[in-house]
Amino acid sequence: MDDTLLALTGAILQVLGLHVALLGVLLGAAELLLKLVSIDKPRSSDEDEPGHSA
Repeated sequence: MDDTLLALTGAILQVLGLHVALLGVLLGAAELLLKLVSIDKPRSSDEDEPGHSA
């Protein structure tokens, strides 16, 4: 019974570790994607600044 419980505990910990690793990869990919999208947009324009009117 102890061997079964130990194996089950190990399997559960491995699955949890895999979820944490995948979450880290997904968050890293999302951060990189947001950086790439923000590079494509211009930093500022006359339309964005309320103090400047043409």
